[in-house]
Amino acid sequence: MSITLKDVAKEAGVSVSLVSKFLNADPSGRMKEETRRRIADTLARLNYRPSPLARSLKLGRSGTIGLVISNLRDPYFALFADRCLKEAKEAGFQLLISPCEFGREAEEEALESLLERRPDGILYGLHLFPGRIAERLAAEHYPILLIDQKSDRFQTAYRDDAPALQAAIALFRERGHRKIMLIHPEYSLWPEVAGSECHKAGMELECRLTVPGREQRLTLLRELCCRKPSALLVNGWHSAYALLQLIEREFPDYEPDMVIDCFLEHPFFQDRRIIARIDGDQPTLVRKSVAALTARINGETTGNIVIPSLFRPSVSPVPDIPNEQELFLLS
Repeated sequence: MSITLKDVAKEAGVSVSLVSKFLNADPSGRMKEETRRRIADTLARLNYRPSPLARSLKLGRSGTIGLVISNLRDPYFALFADRCLKEAKEAGFQLLISPCEFGREAEEEALESLLERRPDGILYGLHLFPGRIAERLAAEHYPILLIDQKSDRFQTAYRDDAPALQAAIALFRERGHRKIMLIHPEYSLWPEVAGSECHKAGMELECRLTVPGREQRLTLLRELCCRKPSALLVNGWHSAYALLQLIEREFPDYEPDMVIDCFLEHPFFQDRRIIARIDGDQPTLVRKSVAALTARINGETTGNIVIPSLFRPSVSPVPDIPNEQELFLLS
């Protein structure tokens, strides 16, 4: 049987309201030091644990934050969710995860499902489409933080790739390239940033949009390999992985210089063709995002978060490329 405030008050010889004020550090709960010690000793002896539900009802909060994110079989999102779990726990919140596939309908369904559970705030790791849900969240000033996207209406946390892309383009130029092929997913900020940096450097940039689906991606990448551009800038580790596999299997004589966007430290991504990696610094992005959201939940005013990406030139290439079984979850 659980211990109640009434049990604690009776055992300590004080009123229920006084125990409640002690637990909530209420400044109006004036009491002698001896009374304070007696309440504290009674709480410890009876092993009293406040009810999370009662506390949330009193404070008007659930003590939870939500996370809308893509497929958890994806190593990037799985690691992102794991880090969010740890940061939320450190901040005193439980994390509710609502995973979904890419696509407007699936993403909006995941967000609606999460909102029904009334979390105190939401980390949104996908693309928030304009429409009914976005309008409602904006009108209610609901604490939501958008990850890896920019917005004029909502608080955001995103990586600043400009310095890293500038370094990548400078490296390509040093190696004698004058034209770069950029492979990027939908909603990527790289075409705009890389285009600006290439223009400054007097270089040409050609952009190719990848599409969801393994076979469609391979068709596009095979077409690019047939053209054999000498400099490749690849935004997204899925495309980088598929491209390297394809080159090794079907185009072994193709030796482009590649700069890839990748957070994994696996030896596979130290292939001899990779001259540098751009790392979005996920640990810092998650830590600052959770801190900003919880601060806003607690009534503090916080601005947008910008995390500089890390530029990591290759040092010692590792020529061996593992198969799909060795490289976990890369599907």
